[in-house]
Amino acid sequence: MDLFQIPSVINHFRNISKLYKVINSTELQIHCPFCDDASRKNAQSHGHLYISTNKRVFYCFRCGISGSIVKLLLYTDFMDSDIIKLLTKNINYKFIKNIEIKNTNFEYVKRKIMTINGEFSVRESNLFRIYKNYIYKRIGEYVNFVEYLLAPKILNRRNLSCQFYNANLELITSRYINNNKYRYKKNSNSLYYFQKKDFTKYNKITITEGGFDAINLDLYGNFKNNYFISMQGKKYITTIEDLILNDLLIGEYKINLIYDQDFKFKRNNLKKCQTIARQLNPNINIEGYTSKFKDVAEFCMVEKINVE
Repeated sequence: MDLFQIPSVINHFRNISKLYKVINSTELQIHCPFCDDASRKNAQSHGHLYISTNKRVFYCFRCGISGSIVKLLLYTDFMDSDIIKLLTKNINYKFIKNIEIKNTNFEYVKRKIMTINGEFSVRESNLFRIYKNYIYKRIGEYVNFVEYLLAPKILNRRNLSCQFYNANLELITSRYINNNKYRYKKNSNSLYYFQKKDFTKYNKITITEGGFDAINLDLYGNFKNNYFISMQGKKYITTIEDLILNDLLIGEYKINLIYDQDFKFKRNNLKKCQTIARQLNPNINIEGYTSKFKDVAEFCMVEKINVE
């Protein structure tokens, strides 16, 4: 079904933008609500956001954002949940321009991490020993740092840190080792994942708060053959939305959300995540788990959360 056949959607686009232009039988042009290009001088007759009405995707040539039409409607407060469900079933994802399935060579990433560890161990042998013992204390002895994309670095004023990279070689966060005042330094808004991002290979995904949570569950938890993601400061709800809308989660998936025991609102949060998943992809099943002890990163035994 073409978007032109859904009057409520077309009227919505007319209402959210001062500019509404039909380019051809399959394409619309409006002002971009993400970068607000309507505020530009002489912008009344030209917008940068283009909507493909038959492929149900959009792209802004000014700020570069793009995605499914569902993402655009949700962002602009479109309220008809039945239309959202209808559109979700028929998104042509392969035409979304900024779904970046990054083709960073994973073997290159691991070699780079190995080099960082190796050079640091020679240059700062005493500090490397502290770093190594810290890692062993957190996730067990003889763990392969390279496998989990961990590397040491000295930050300002000789503060030793453990750096978390992901499989696209993005530095996500730094965990201070010898600083009692600060725990983390956030380096990126991206997610931490130590496996190559390939959701055609994995249909089970486990999402944790911290990086050590994900590593410990991979090593010692009961989540075999899962793809592990650490949010590193992001929220569960926004992470679920981003995964479904921008990471090709089409088809059946099982998603496990792992909460620390002291996460006070975990049941309500889990219900919201389940509701969003049902709206965007009814074939996704979300379950929540919480630590039997204080912190998943310290001891990885978890129990299922009952939302009833």
